[in-house]
Amino acid sequence: MLQTVPTCGAVLDLHFSPHHPEVLAVATSVGALEIYRLHRVPSISLERLLLVQAFDPAILILSLAWHPSPERSTEIAVSSSDGNIALLDYKKNPVIQLVKEAHSLEAWTVSWSNFDRTLDDRVLYSGGDDSGLGAFLPRQLSSEVRAHDDNSKSTATAIFPVFNTKIHGAGVTAILPIKIANHSTSETILTGSYDEYIRVLALSTKGVWKVLAEKRLGGGVWRLKQIASPERNDMPTPTRNSLYVLASCMHAGARVLQIRNTGDETWSIRVLYRFEEHESMNYGSDATMVQGLDEGEDQSTVIASTSFYDRKLCLWRVPSSIMLSNTPAAVSKYAT
Repeated sequence: MLQTVPTCGAVLDLHFSPHHPEVLAVATSVGALEIYRLHRVPSISLERLLLVQAFDPAILILSLAWHPSPERSTEIAVSSSDGNIALLDYKKNPVIQLVKEAHSLEAWTVSWSNFDRTLDDRVLYSGGDDSGLGAFLPRQLSSEVRAHDDNSKSTATAIFPVFNTKIHGAGVTAILPIKIANHSTSETILTGSYDEYIRVLALSTKGVWKVLAEKRLGGGVWRLKQIASPERNDMPTPTRNSLYVLASCMHAGARVLQIRNTGDETWSIRVLYRFEEHESMNYGSDATMVQGLDEGEDQSTVIASTSFYDRKLCLWRVPSSIMLSNTPAAVSKYAT
């Protein structure tokens, strides 16, 4: 333990900036966003830079997402326990734009699209306890966003906002925008839900979501994180049109998944590895690639997973041979 830093409330989400890796944003249970700077010299330490009161202190900030564009490097989207979504600039401090009641219940998650659009047309996704999946353009944010439910529109930006409550059987808790080389013609995302399913969804030019693949993981899919691929040019690999995802599945533990695109709208979801040592809800996991941990293995994916009531932190690893395997034996040995 290098340092313990008191915060203004319980911590519900935190992410380092993709543009300034030493800057950390923390979502709290008192409606505030805290911004920290990580110092590495003379020793590793966190310094709190400021506190942004985005909502009333009785409201919880449930998730946050840094804007992916360098031109908007100080902007952060947040979601709240009363169903609101806010976009704020921590250097300017006040909320820039606010979506009133984007969801009728808790807005569990918010995420930015990685689809190639102009700066002002970057899509902001949200998921809520009302089973709702929202897609908005920040410049169009208003209190009327819930008026549309997959109706037909025409142009690339006129389809927004889009709001769907029919795909998921329970609250939408995780959204991960994805991009694969041979599939770049539409907004494509992975979603996780309390209904225990992970889904691949694509948004049509008419503003309609289509389910391209889905798989039940055995527990509520609380978080999804894309992890590094162990693939190398000198190694045989089943496909280059795939990515790897770490899923935190609440009471079912963690899953390592391969998401594969074999055609324009043909997708598959494979469970490569299961970790079920937690005795409580697995709400958060992360991974890194480490060289040479296993004999005969060049690389292993080392994963840290956490659980709630038992306050447990587990470290475990998945050898690259499992990540790259495409045989039924490898899947049946480590996952069902």
